[in-house]
Amino acid sequence: MLTDNENSEIDAFDAYMRKGEFLRRLRELELQDEAERAAQEDSFESSQPNAVVTTSAGQQIFIYETFLADQRYYDDSKHINYKYIDYGTLGTSRPLVMEQDHRLGKGGLCWDAAFILGEYVESVWKNHPLLPNKTFIELGSGTGLAGLMVAKALDVHVTMTDLPELMPLLQRNIARNLPDEDTKELDEVYWEYMGGDETGCRRGSATASVLCWGNKEQQESHGTFDVIVGADLVASLYDPYALADTLFQLCHNQSKVYISFKERQTEYHVMFETAMRKRFSKMDIMIPQSRNANPAVRILVAESKKMS
Repeated sequence: MLTDNENSEIDAFDAYMRKGEFLRRLRELELQDEAERAAQEDSFESSQPNAVVTTSAGQQIFIYETFLADQRYYDDSKHINYKYIDYGTLGTSRPLVMEQDHRLGKGGLCWDAAFILGEYVESVWKNHPLLPNKTFIELGSGTGLAGLMVAKALDVHVTMTDLPELMPLLQRNIARNLPDEDTKELDEVYWEYMGGDETGCRRGSATASVLCWGNKEQQESHGTFDVIVGADLVASLYDPYALADTLFQLCHNQSKVYISFKERQTEYHVMFETAMRKRFSKMDIMIPQSRNANPAVRILVAESKKMS
């Protein structure tokens, strides 16, 4: 019979091996993306060059509207070399300008699934009579693209969460796009890009906080929310059950969950969907309507938390 210490060592080793296997599979998906991208780039030539604005300091800002106007292929890494992306206006005359940092890995980049999720949640809740009273939280915010789109488009407050290493980038993007008197002068790139224009109305608000999936203490400190959103979580999770448990804990019996993902029938997707069906009475996979026509992105919508 094994002692408690021996059992603990086996559990730790097993967890380490599972994490290593996941990282190996994630790398396989990245290599698959790279191969698809190379094939698509060879097959298509854009008839309309993407527009880029260069500031006096030499910073390049990619204009996302030019991509939307001439979509020839769909690749999440197509804008990876730009530090800033202008996503246009969302219920305000100030554009949403996102900063990327590829040194942070997948969490430091803006993905199609985040943009599509932001537009999907806006379409569902825009003009909803109960919207002003709703509370929103985003899991795995990364750069904060989806959460900031929701905050600005719907004029709501969004609690944005991720791991500690993502907090500086997330906080900079919040400060840039939802400035107050203390932060509006901190981002010289943005204010030069705006030409010093402060006429745009401030819509929405957001805060950033650390939330590790499966950490009950952190989950309890956040409480419950009416609307929970997350982009590309299934592609980057280590434990699908920890994610499902976290979503469950953040929900009350009338909460709604919106998770966007790139459709792949991997065992992780199957495990996550199975876990969600055990925790929620209603779950659907939706094909979103978005200006970004990436055909691989889907939205998982869950509601009616099962009360034990």
